Amino acid sequence: MKTLPLALSVLLLSLLVLAGCGKSAEQKQMESDLNKRVMAMHDTEMAKMRQAQDLTSQLDSVMSMHDALVGKYPKETVGHSSDDINVAKEKLASARAAMDAWMSGHKPYDENVTHTEVMAKLNADIQGLEKVREQADTAIADATSVIESHRKAAADLLAKKSPKKSWR
Repeated sequence: MKTLPLALSVLLLSLLVLAGCGKSAEQKQMESDLNKRVMAMHDTEMAKMRQAQDLTSQLDSVMSMHDALVGKYPKETVGHSSDDINVAKEKLASARAAMDAWMSGHKPYDENVTHTEVMAKLNADIQGLEKVREQADTAIADATSVIESHRKAAADLLAKKSPKKSWR
C-alpha cells in the first residue's frame, strides 16, 4: 500500500515538472514574431539582390557605351574613366556575396529549441541581415549614381557632336 501513494506522488511530480518545461504562449509568440521579422528582412534583401543583378546588367551596358564613345571620340573623352563602373560592379558582387554568406549560415526557425537559443539565433540573424542591408543599399545607390553619371556624360557628348539644325 505504501508503494501506491509513492508511485502516484512520483507520477504527479513528473507531470508537474514536464508541464513546467514547455515554452509559455508569450515566449512562443515572441519567437514567432521575431522569426516573421527575419523572414520579412530576408525577402526584402532578396528583392535587392534581384535589383543588384539588374544594375549589374545596366553597368555592363554603360561600360559598352563608354567604350564605344571612347573609341569614336578619343579626344573628347580624354580623362573620362570607366574605373567607377568596375568599382560599382565589385560592390554589387560583394553585397551578393554577403547575402549568400548569410543564407549559408542561416538555420530555419526550430520551435523545439530552447527559448533562449531561439531568441539568440533570431537576433543574430537580424544583425546579419542589417549588415547585408547596409552593404546592399550602399552598392545599389553607388551603382545607380554611376549609371546616371555615365548616361548623362554620354548624352552631353552626343548632343555636342550631333549636327546642329538651322531653322532658316
